[in-house]
Amino acid sequence: IASSASPAPDGVTYQINPANGALSLTGLLAGTYTYYLEVSGPGICTVVQQGEVTVFPPITAAIATENITCFGDSDGSLSIVPSGGNGVYEVSVNGSPFTSNLSYTNLPAGNYQISIRNSLSCTFTQTVQLLGEEDL
Repeated sequence: IASSASPAPDGVTYQINPANGALSLTGLLAGTYTYYLEVSGPGICTVVQQGEVTVFPPITAAIATENITCFGDSDGSLSIVPSGGNGVYEVSVNGSPFTSNLSYTNLPAGNYQISIRNSLSCTFTQTVQLLGEEDL
């Protein structure tokens, strides 16, 4: 691998930090990759190190809604099924603290911003609307 700020033909950019030898990769598709670093040269014992990189797919979610049944009621609900990422999810609704709760009930009509994050701090946000009888 040659360090370059320009992407390789496969769209991946490889950067090696000359100060510490750290390899940075951008443009990888989801999957697990194994890389080998060889340090060799005159007067140097050859050393080969192996590193593994796992790229998780982006977080997405299927969000099911149940609209309010009668004007002025608060009987709407949201059910959230996250996917992607590393599989560890927390949810926030309208900026509330993140919790592991994936189901919300007794909600009034209105817009709800659903934010999902995983343990790597990757996020997904989607806004859904619960309709009241007056909106139907």
